[in-house]
Amino acid sequence: MAKQCVSSKSYCEEKFSCDGDYVEAEYECGECGTLQCSVCESSMHELSKFVFHDRRRIQIPPQDQLCQLSCSERNFADLKCEDCHLQFCSDCFEKIHSNSKRKNHVTIELQYAQQRRDMKLMLKTNLNGESSSYESPCISVTNDNYISTRSTMSEHDSIRSLPDIAAETNVVPSSPVRQDQTPEIEVRRLEDDIDEEIYKDCKSFELTDQAEKLQVVNDAEFLEKLGCDDTTLVKVVSIFGNTGDGKSHTLNHTFFGGREVFKTSAEQISCTIGAWAAFDPVHNAIVVDTEGLLGVTSNPNQRTRLLLKVLAISDVVIYRTKADRLHTDMFQFLGDASKAYLKHFSEELKAASKRNKMDLPLSNLGPGVVVFHETTHTDVLGKGSPSESAETYLRKRFQDIALSIDAFSALQYVGTRTRDGPTDFTGLLLAVKAQMRNTSVRSHRRPTVVYKALKVLNEKFNGDIERSVPSTFPDQYFTCNSSCLSCGSRCSQTMNHFQDDIPHNTETRCKYQHQFDNKIFFCKACYNRGQDVLVVPKTSSSKETSWFGLATYAWSGYVLECPNCGVIYRSRQFWYGNQDPEKSVVRIEVRHVWPDVSYVFVNL
Repeated sequence: MAKQCVSSKSYCEEKFSCDGDYVEAEYECGECGTLQCSVCESSMHELSKFVFHDRRRIQIPPQDQLCQLSCSERNFADLKCEDCHLQFCSDCFEKIHSNSKRKNHVTIELQYAQQRRDMKLMLKTNLNGESSSYESPCISVTNDNYISTRSTMSEHDSIRSLPDIAAETNVVPSSPVRQDQTPEIEVRRLEDDIDEEIYKDCKSFELTDQAEKLQVVNDAEFLEKLGCDDTTLVKVVSIFGNTGDGKSHTLNHTFFGGREVFKTSAEQISCTIGAWAAFDPVHNAIVVDTEGLLGVTSNPNQRTRLLLKVLAISDVVIYRTKADRLHTDMFQFLGDASKAYLKHFSEELKAASKRNKMDLPLSNLGPGVVVFHETTHTDVLGKGSPSESAETYLRKRFQDIALSIDAFSALQYVGTRTRDGPTDFTGLLLAVKAQMRNTSVRSHRRPTVVYKALKVLNEKFNGDIERSVPSTFPDQYFTCNSSCLSCGSRCSQTMNHFQDDIPHNTETRCKYQHQFDNKIFFCKACYNRGQDVLVVPKTSSSKETSWFGLATYAWSGYVLECPNCGVIYRSRQFWYGNQDPEKSVVRIEVRHVWPDVSYVFVNL
């Protein structure tokens, strides 16, 4: 019977504020006697009777105690393979060594392997008379609040068992690990070697088409196409970038050992339309390939909306670019995605989770972003200025163009310079693994939860969308930049048109505002005869003297006088029942108010 794996993860036992059964615990409260996630810890201990409880943060065990294949459950290591020079939990060992190439590998219990390593070093020291600074990891490992002590052999037992160890070493030779080989590189080489066996059944399938229509009917079909069950806890990794930058190729070589799980092509026509998904059984990741930006499409706005919905359900986002220098479109896309997530997607996921009682992600923070930058003729970020990190440079660039990326839980830069030969994806894989192991913002989820989240967003944000594409040379580059103070319409004349004595003009109608009093009167009788005759309110008519006109104004109010028709209106001609001039004798027209033109409107 296979040995039961032991996970180093612990899950929230309080269930005070969090939802779901698999929320990772981050704190241990002595008074409460429970393990608590960050949400429950903060909400519970805001109460006055709990505020003084003693709490400590749960630390991740040292790496030398864990499985080196980065299990989703972060299992403790059970076995060590002498041929692979790596330590595994029982599940990963069975997965890796199930193929015929590795069935005959020599394996030993991890505790025995550590003891044997210490005794080999002791034997070498005694025979050569050399001192060693090696510190055995079997004595004690301290990491902040986490302390793990393993049993050690006494000196008498160690010396007594030395001949057996030496004899066993002669029987089962093993190639030593070079000092320049890090565990991560060894893991990568191991994964490259076994990709052909593990990924032979991996296939991609269309998740959504170009019109944002889901191609998977329900969650059962989603699980069937992924090739996993709903008990598997996964994270979602998606990739974005401009068309032709090799997104599908990057996913194939980073996660699937070079197998063409996502279709690639040397043709000019893009081979990825919409969004495609596949399941990586080694990293327990749902990998999503997306349609490239800047590609020819009937509606680029609809494509952008689809990409933002895929980004919203992702835990790790890879932005792939092959430009020698970073372009503005990357900053613009990530900045707009951050704004859209905070304003629309996070609130909709919370509302849907509450409305349908679904275990959807409720964090205000979005996915972690990994910018994968491949150059040919230029250095990657951080190489020219070692005092400033690449991440700091990226954040400054976002600030310079007034874009925010507050929605993203992390921002990481991975640069590689490829002069000759294939691209090195090792750094990208390590960065993505580090982001997947981070559960402080988003924990692993069941695949059906991922499907429901995408379905909720797709049902909410769909329908027709404007197809207008900004012109390469818009009219704003060449037209006057003055705008009406009343309605905000922009002048349609060319720049500096005043040099040709051409007034401001626009085809849109203005709106009346009392503060500008921007309406003028035309005699209605003259208008009916085909003439536009302007009339303005005055205190007296042209035939009245100034004193008599003032007296008449005090008694009868202001007058409207037409040069052709004479006085056509007095505001207080009768004791009562005076009609509004706009309804009887004049035609109203609302004029634009330009900031650099003086207009005189008579207000009485």
